[in-house]
Amino acid sequence: MPSATAIAAETTTAQQGNDALKQQVGDLRATLASLTAEHEQAAKAVADANAERDRIAAETATAQQSGDALKQQVAQLSDQIAGRKTEQAGLDKEVDYLQATLAGLTAEHEQAAKTVGDGNAERDRIAAENHHSPAGQ
Repeated sequence: MPSATAIAAETTTAQQGNDALKQQVGDLRATLASLTAEHEQAAKAVADANAERDRIAAETATAQQSGDALKQQVAQLSDQIAGRKTEQAGLDKEVDYLQATLAGLTAEHEQAAKTVGDGNAERDRIAAENHHSPAGQ
C-alpha cells in the first residue's frame, strides 16, 4: 500500500493535471467562441455578398430591358425616318411637277396676253385707219 506521502504527491500531481486540463478546456472554449464569432461574421459577409450579387443582377436585368426598349424605339424611329424620307421624295417630285406645270401655264398666259395685246393693238390700228380714212366718214 502506498504511503500517505505518495498518495499526497499523486493527488497533487493529479490536481495539477486536472487544473491544466481545465485550463486547456477553457482555452479551447475561448478558441471555439472566437471561431464561432468569425464563422458568423463570414456567414454574414457571404449573405451580404449574395444580396449584393442579387441586387446587381436585378439592376443588370433592368438595364438590359431598358437597353432593349431603347433599341426597339431606335428601330421604330428609323422606320419612321425612312417612311418620311420616302414621303418627302414623293412630295419633292410633286413640287417639281407643279413647278413645271406652273411654268408652262405662265408661258401660255404670257403668250395669250401677248396675243390679246397684239389683237388690241391691231384693232386700235384698224379703228384708227377707219376713223381717218375718207370711206369711214
